[in-house]
Amino acid sequence: MEKLSVSIIGCGKVGKVIGYLLAKKVGCSIKGILNKSLLSSHNAVRFIKDGYACKDYKELIISNLWLISTQDASISSVCQELLNHKKLLKGSIVIHFSGTLNSKVLYSAKKAGCFVGSLHPIRSFADPKLSIKTFEGTYCAYEGDEQAFLLIRNLFEGIGAKIFRINQKAKSLYHIGSVFASNYLIALLKISYYFYYRAGVKENNIIDIIYSLSSGTLESIKKNRSLEKSITGPIQRRDIDIIKSHISSLKSMPFLLSLYKALGNIVLQSIYQSGKDHHFDYIKELLE
Repeated sequence: MEKLSVSIIGCGKVGKVIGYLLAKKVGCSIKGILNKSLLSSHNAVRFIKDGYACKDYKELIISNLWLISTQDASISSVCQELLNHKKLLKGSIVIHFSGTLNSKVLYSAKKAGCFVGSLHPIRSFADPKLSIKTFEGTYCAYEGDEQAFLLIRNLFEGIGAKIFRINQKAKSLYHIGSVFASNYLIALLKISYYFYYRAGVKENNIIDIIYSLSSGTLESIKKNRSLEKSITGPIQRRDIDIIKSHISSLKSMPFLLSLYKALGNIVLQSIYQSGKDHHFDYIKELLE
């Protein structure tokens, strides 16, 4: 049986991990790899241990599956270049990995008779070697053509992914959720770091403290299968004096005070979503 041929445009961290796993775990034949520089393409080939480096679109060969892993702003133009160089045949499958853009950005390929889709793996690929080892169980959001989905689901489930579908029109909202769960989590932890540091905690201990506390919360969420049931802290305990103390300490830092109150209100609403007691209005007033 002939192997499925796969070419990758923009084979950076995500592309390298996906390319390696597709070749290693489900037996895909990686063909052309085209990056901004030939050196980068060669590095990707060495990482994947399959495929060949291309210096331009002319050197790419026709493939069953095209993976576009470039920056968002380049996806549409990459798709058009593939068409201009007659690399996309009717029935070819074209997928991009953007978390924000939906498959409409591949309209030119769809118009030419290709099946298109977007697939977003929900994980950090900061360390590709580590990502290869930890990819198993990664959730991937798909939207696009049904014909493309059938193949993508089989391939990505074969490398350990958990595929789910999202509404094309809601792609931006989906990505906002991902940003809050990952990027903005780091922002909150940066604030936590700042206060530990101001409190005199040794710098080499702060990361360990933050990790221990945060991972404990995440484990609780996983165990309880609930965000609300995993809430702890002064608002959950209705500890009015501590909340007042925090607000007093933050008066000289208006931005952080407003953030503290905004997040506190979210916690408050989460705790009292099933009913209010006499503490609710008083805490809400403190957080206004």
